[in-house]
Amino acid sequence: MTWDEINLYSHKKKKEKQYSGDWTIPASRMKMRQEHVVPITKEMLKIIESSGTTSGLVFASQKGMQLSDMTLSQTMKRINASDANGFLDKKTHKPAVPHGLRSTFRDWASVTKQSREAAEIQLSHKFGSSMELVYRRDELLMDRAEMLERWYDFLEHGS
Repeated sequence: MTWDEINLYSHKKKKEKQYSGDWTIPASRMKMRQEHVVPITKEMLKIIESSGTTSGLVFASQKGMQLSDMTLSQTMKRINASDANGFLDKKTHKPAVPHGLRSTFRDWASVTKQSREAAEIQLSHKFGSSMELVYRRDELLMDRAEMLERWYDFLEHGS
């Protein structure tokens, strides 16, 4: 994430939109090679602002470089190794991995009856028929921001 990919809203627009801004991930960094826009909720904004930077990379390595795609994997391995029980998948009994976080989000969205469309768009998944894909242009940013706030509440408070 770089600061020039972030669009923070004015106070007036925040009230109108009910979320703090958006992050546009360029197509060149997306698996499907399509630009992806993510709504920034107030809790996400707190994390972004806590990075201590105001230009360039929002979250950089200790050397000021882009984080490796292995950073989260290694962090999760260290967490698993330091915990007597670890974070194990209930079905496979294997240690949790970063991609499992996406799966957990999708399961939560389904179980709590969140909008299927909003959940799939949030994960940058293509879904629906080719005809539906041609006509569906709305990114459902408001719905996704509200869903992400509920996801945050679930993670923080279990509700």
